[in-house]
Amino acid sequence: MVLTLMAIISAAVVPVFSSSLSGLKQKDTLRNLVSLIQFVQEKAVSESRVYRICFDTKAQTYWVMEPAEEPTEDQPYDVVQDSYGRPRKLPTGMEFRAVRARTDRVDRYDYFECYPNGASDELTLTFDFPNDRSRRAKISVEGMMGRVELVE
Repeated sequence: MVLTLMAIISAAVVPVFSSSLSGLKQKDTLRNLVSLIQFVQEKAVSESRVYRICFDTKAQTYWVMEPAEEPTEDQPYDVVQDSYGRPRKLPTGMEFRAVRARTDRVDRYDYFECYPNGASDELTLTFDFPNDRSRRAKISVEGMMGRVELVE
């Protein structure tokens, strides 16, 4: 009897726990992306160089690039080899809905640039959550000095 009751309770708790864990990963990703944007803005100023945050809406990934040491016309930027530069995939249940940014003409990804003088491009990232159709999130970077805002 006790084992049956425990099995019933476990069956009810596991789906609730996994859905809340997914929601936590999504919120963590949003906050980490805001922190990454702010970090890259500061890094551009402190190192006096342009940095790019790139978004691939098909692969649902984002990463950081810097000017190539030996730039070519087809490859003016390289992926940053530090941990903050590596490509990251959005978690399950979270997708780029829209990206309002510049587009790379060669590789066709969207990107946002941060400049040594503290300025940055404008950026709007809108996210969908297919498992929760009522939920939306938006990260925007506005103004000459690149104020970052997260709206959930």
